[in-house]
Amino acid sequence: EYLRIRHSIFMLASPHHTTSRQQFSDKCTPRSTGIPGLNDILNGGVLPGDIIEFYGKTGSGKTQLCLRLTAQFSHFSEDKACVLYFDMKNDFNARRLLNLSEGDEDSLERVRIFREANLERLLSRLDDIKNEVIGGINGFYSRCKLLVIDSVPMVIYPAVQQETWRYHQERLIKRLKWLADHLNLTVILVNHSVSARSNLGGFSSSNSNSKPASSSSQPTSSQSGKAALGKYWQSKISIRIRLSKSNGSTKDSYEGTLEKCFRTAKGHKFDFSIRQDSIV
Repeated sequence: EYLRIRHSIFMLASPHHTTSRQQFSDKCTPRSTGIPGLNDILNGGVLPGDIIEFYGKTGSGKTQLCLRLTAQFSHFSEDKACVLYFDMKNDFNARRLLNLSEGDEDSLERVRIFREANLERLLSRLDDIKNEVIGGINGFYSRCKLLVIDSVPMVIYPAVQQETWRYHQERLIKRLKWLADHLNLTVILVNHSVSARSNLGGFSSSNSNSKPASSSSQPTSSQSGKAALGKYWQSKISIRIRLSKSNGSTKDSYEGTLEKCFRTAKGHKFDFSIRQDSIV
């Protein structure tokens, strides 16, 4: 009995093994986002293991894109995947998701909403999910292919001092990478846009001789600001997309600019429209 229990624990704790063919199938097959322009700049869509960040000013379409991707995974995809949605701003709108899912109420059952009050609660919830995945307790998680956090600064800034940002960011990103790897899911994170001079975008230097970065090295325009959470956070995500309202276009027109991507050149743009029953 002791040997049986020990073997069971060993099998749960051991790294999982796959063939290279299975690895290719699991990791290298893009999944459509449902937005043609976004698919184009990502070479076909999102991949399992991608950690993608949308950032921009208020009203730039960040939450709407999160809802559209949720509908794509839970309703439009062939496998009818499950979604973990962390709504840190209380912006999640089930009726809006239903509209984007063509009125398919069954797809709403495949979306699990979490509203954690602070960073520690969020980390604890991610740990609980990890433990259930390891133990095979909840079949829902085995069908998850998308995890959304809207938004990260809502839990980082109120909880910690600037001096400990990196430590707490690492705690969060470590858990997200584990889930992305073991569940073969895509992670979508929402970030804020801050003033180019704001310390919320990075860590101030104690060196009085340090010089500001040249404008050519800044990927964002002064009008749009820069992404919050700093350079360390930027190094941990695989894809960063800046969202903004299209200038001189109709009120439902928006654009996205690729600022970081490991599989295609940055700088590519795509247009999308936010309508009452669709986002295209």
